[in-house]
Amino acid sequence: MEDGHTYYVLGDTQRGAITSYVDYDNLSITNVTQPTHQFCCGSVTLSIVQDGTRISLNISGAGTNSGWFNAMENYVAGNVGFNGDIERIRANVRRWGQQ
Repeated sequence: MEDGHTYYVLGDTQRGAITSYVDYDNLSITNVTQPTHQFCCGSVTLSIVQDGTRISLNISGAGTNSGWFNAMENYVAGNVGFNGDIERIRANVRRWGQQ
């Protein structure tokens, strides 16, 4: 992932453009939806947090939706969409911890 790079997360430029910002010092990535994104306008931040021996992933987002249906679709898509990312991150953290 490159800082300031635009990605097309829904497979095409008309519905899924986001720009990602990487904060290396704080171990976080913020994805900002672009005007062509289906769920514009908003952002989601993923942050790695360490508390003693515990490591966790904090996911937070904020934005506006054009209506109730779009807000519910965004909520469901966000919960389902990030599950794969969370599982990959969890597997990597566990693998690194065993080295």
